[in-house]
Amino acid sequence: MKHSEYPNLNQFFACYFNQDWDYEYTTWEEVVEGYVSEVSLMNLNQTIIDFSVLMKSDFSDKKLERVIGGFGCDIYPPGSADGLTYREWIVLIRNELIRLRDSKYSE
Repeated sequence: MKHSEYPNLNQFFACYFNQDWDYEYTTWEEVVEGYVSEVSLMNLNQTIIDFSVLMKSDFSDKKLERVIGGFGCDIYPPGSADGLTYREWIVLIRNELIRLRDSKYSE
C-alpha cells in the first residue's frame, strides 16, 4: 500500500491521531467527530472508501500496524490490551465515520 495513494487516510491519521491527539480529545470517537466536523463531504466519502479498502486487505494485524504507523498515527487501537485488533479498530472507525456522515448530512 502506497501511502501517497491515500491522502485522506494520511490526513486522518497524521493530523488527528498524532502523538498529541490525547491533549485535544478524550476518546478515539471524539477524534473521529473532530475530523468529520472539519472535512468536506467529498473528502469524508473518500476517507470512508479508503478505510473500506484497508479493512478488506489481506494484511496481517502486524502489517496493518505498520501501514497505519506509516500514515503518522501514534496510537495503539483502544482496547488492544483486551484483544482489539487493528482490523477491528479500522472497522469501528469506518462505521463511526459513516454514522456521523449520515447524521450530519441527513435531511
